[in-house]
Amino acid sequence: MSTFVLAEAIRPTPLGNASIIDFASALPTGTRSAQDMAADSGLDVDHIRRITHCERIPVLAEGESVLSLCVRAAERLRDRHQARFAEIDRVVVAGAGHWDHPFWSPSAALARELGIHAAHCFEVANFCNSSATGLRLTLDAVGAGTSRLTLLVLADQLSRVVDTSDPEARELFNYGDAATALLVGSDRGRFEIVDTLSLTDPSWSGFYRGEHSPSGSVLLRNHEIREGLGDRYVEAFDQLVAGIFARNGMAAADVGLFLINHGDRRMHEALLSRLGIPAERSWFRYDAMGHMGASDPFLALDEATEAGGIRAGDAVLIASSGLGFTWGVTLLRATG
Repeated sequence: MSTFVLAEAIRPTPLGNASIIDFASALPTGTRSAQDMAADSGLDVDHIRRITHCERIPVLAEGESVLSLCVRAAERLRDRHQARFAEIDRVVVAGAGHWDHPFWSPSAALARELGIHAAHCFEVANFCNSSATGLRLTLDAVGAGTSRLTLLVLADQLSRVVDTSDPEARELFNYGDAATALLVGSDRGRFEIVDTLSLTDPSWSGFYRGEHSPSGSVLLRNHEIREGLGDRYVEAFDQLVAGIFARNGMAAADVGLFLINHGDRRMHEALLSRLGIPAERSWFRYDAMGHMGASDPFLALDEATEAGGIRAGDAVLIASSGLGFTWGVTLLRATG
């Protein structure tokens, strides 16, 4: 399927006038070191470092919960927008669907903790592409006038689905934990949400899936021996970016900042090369921490903003992906 046909085939309805009013992230208090993972797996520590790119990864500590991370991230937003929190009419927690308890609503628990009592609370499960999916659903609601202000929280417990004693799971050893809370609504905010586009290639749906261990925990396992996923990643993102460019009259030269989930640095670099976007206009934080799920691009966006790397009017592209396999590209514009 050509890039043009793809963009036309999944053209969504026009977006409403919506913005990321503000966002804030929270990291857990625990860490997992490359040395720990080497000891668990029997692999050489240098081999582990080639996957993690860093010495320690933030992970949920014993007794720490996904909900506690969500609350901390949301409270940081509430501290800055106390009056606005009374206007929230939707609370959404987005991630892989594997939270603290089975058959349980983290969004409802979060609303209770924050004292939000007049909102519709629900979950979105699209793995680490949940940022794009959550924003798309929120934009549709804003555009239709069915929601004015949404608290969207991206969170998972990725570190707890990785079996560090299994050397065959080593490509997942960079998984860590984080939560990012976004206040999204019709008012002007830090970033205008210009466009978002996603696709899923179901032929890869069996590549990874969770299974129950003898202890009852859920662990992520590779269930297919198959080459080519890295190439498919680059191809899918290239198609989506081309669609975003075509729909918004843009080219690579117009991108002020390109952000991506930090799952694989080699793929990140290959994608930039294919898109023609210089590495200087992207953000690499692999040496600081591992893959923090759907929070990756927003941790990078926060750092880039603090460093003065974003100016009013800059176009920011966020590339996200998740198991399934699914990919998304979201176009933001900094408002200053």
